[in-house]
Amino acid sequence: MAITYKQCPRCHSKKVATILYGEPTYEAYQQVEEGKVVLGGCCVLIDGPEYSCNDCGYRWNKREAIEAAYARIKGINFSIGGFFEGEFFVEINLETRDMKWGHRNEGGEKVYVKQLRKTSVDRIIAEIQSVNLLNWKSRYSSEFPIMDGTQWSLELLRDGRSIVKSGDNGFPDEWEPFYEIMERYAR
Repeated sequence: MAITYKQCPRCHSKKVATILYGEPTYEAYQQVEEGKVVLGGCCVLIDGPEYSCNDCGYRWNKREAIEAAYARIKGINFSIGGFFEGEFFVEINLETRDMKWGHRNEGGEKVYVKQLRKTSVDRIIAEIQSVNLLNWKSRYSSEFPIMDGTQWSLELLRDGRSIVKSGDNGFPDEWEPFYEIMERYAR
């Protein structure tokens, strides 16, 4: 899982407290002293903040943490292929909006390039968020030992640590809509 709810979306500090709503107990006051809890008042706000940064004071909820995690993605490198059909690949730089895609096989490589619009980049981020991409496992494989078949890899480029997901005849539940996204932009 690449979404860290308890990391400040603003300053990236991991010194985070949970916001506690309602009448605090004695134990809650102890946790306030330890910096683990911040008192939020007696009224729970719908879609209100759930976490508070102990360094910068920013407050956020899980939805904002998810949006911040997807906003950190700077690029997408994706490939899928099998023994006989070669490899389909897509490379998208979300910052420069450059996209390269094509097909590789024993006969060579066919590559296409295009510049994406800002609206297309925003839509790609929203669509990969809708398929829960950051919460995919890092590795998927078939339960049956198969020597060939379909292998795929996905690298989400970010500042710092990139995220790598892959599969060998195994796929996440959201595979089909994700693959449709990649194919749609590679036209």
